Amino acid sequence: MRIRPFVIALSLATAVVCLTMPAFAQTVFGTILGTVTDPSGAVMPNVVITVTNQGENISRDVRSDAQGNYQAENMKAGLYTVSARVTGFKDMVLTDVRLEARQTVRADIKLTVGSAEQKVTVEANAELVNTETQAISASVTSTEVLGLPANYRGAGSTSPYNLLAFLPGVTGDEFGNISVQGTGTNQAEYSVDGISTTNIRSSGPQTEMFPSAENIAEMKVQGSGGGAEYGSPADITTTSKSGTNALHGSVFEYFQNAALDATRFVIGTPGKAAKSANTFGGSISGPIFKNRTFFFGDYEGMRYRTQTDLIETVPNQAMRNGNFNGIATVNDLDGTPFLNDTIPTNRFDPRATAILQFYPPS
Repeated sequence: MRIRPFVIALSLATAVVCLTMPAFAQTVFGTILGTVTDPSGAVMPNVVITVTNQGENISRDVRSDAQGNYQAENMKAGLYTVSARVTGFKDMVLTDVRLEARQTVRADIKLTVGSAEQKVTVEANAELVNTETQAISASVTSTEVLGLPANYRGAGSTSPYNLLAFLPGVTGDEFGNISVQGTGTNQAEYSVDGISTTNIRSSGPQTEMFPSAENIAEMKVQGSGGGAEYGSPADITTTSKSGTNALHGSVFEYFQNAALDATRFVIGTPGKAAKSANTFGGSISGPIFKNRTFFFGDYEGMRYRTQTDLIETVPNQAMRNGNFNGIATVNDLDGTPFLNDTIPTNRFDPRATAILQFYPPS
């Protein structure tokens, strides 16, 4: 049977398309929007608005529509400058517009009559109430992740998920699962840079599927009012840092030992358990090609050496002699009770007798 060449080519092309189809993930980008007006409050259509990422110095131009509205979508989280230049009006510059992951921020521009050589610069204020969407959200910034006195490195893990419990509307359980705005702990979706990190077995977070705390730009919790892109009532997303035009670096060392630990007030616990733990690492970021390509790299290592105190009940001296007074003992050969609840020493297993030498009687 002869197979035509174009059939083979079509089959190969179909296979390549199937193999290279992208995996779907949620976006972590946000939107900056607003309305352009003149001094009288009338809307200004067809005005070019330049939105610039302050860290990367990368700009995007958008135009206002017939109603004077502009919208810059798919913007990375960060600080932005929004500017407008129109003939017959002063240049308008709105600085320090903060955009968080998956956030919609309004930055209205009101032009002032004047020459193009004149400039009006306004520093944006953080929004206290989100008027663009009905979503309820809160976030932890990079500074808070590294600066808050939360000992998330103190228990053999480097996952800072327990920081989220300090956000309004967030509660957690003993297993690290999170409830947001009254939802069940199995109704939250977790992601890092838009890639799901939800534990499909427990419906909680995969706490170790996490970048180093040094690499976290933001941890955001969104409750009721999320869009159709969210598969659960609650969404918890983490975004990692990226490089900027400025060269940055950091090093850190987190040390723990028993001398620095508090004494546990547990009856029968003899002092403190031995421990020697080190968490260490660093980061570096900067430009590869200025205003175009950037890098960020970090490393975090953990060496957690500790011991656990176990409190066990061991036989007293009478039991070691075979006397189990008050405890019914039965001969395993014929099922009859031992006389006076005493087991003859010749019935002792020699291996058990040897092991008991390592445990003083209670």
